Amino acid sequence: MVIALGAALLSIAGNIAFSMGMTPLSDGFATNEQVASFVKEVRTHRADDLTIDILNLRVKQCEAKGDLRAILTQQLTKLLIDYKAEKGQEFPLPGCESE
Repeated sequence: MVIALGAALLSIAGNIAFSMGMTPLSDGFATNEQVASFVKEVRTHRADDLTIDILNLRVKQCEAKGDLRAILTQQLTKLLIDYKAEKGQEFPLPGCESE
């Protein structure tokens, strides 16, 4: 029992030291600047992915007919809403060549 308690206390102390950056294996928790930088990078990649998805779907929508075109329009609308939420501005959606 004493060994188990000692091991548990040692484990807790190790976790505290690790989280505070007091070990050679860890710098501790991320700083506010690191978190902000990571969030900005993720948002940039998300916006880039949305741009590619919107343009690819637009090509398919322009070529589609009937019910398929309506379904693709719904999907495109969702992506455009996501883009606006992410970037804070409307996506400059190109027209179809046949329009």
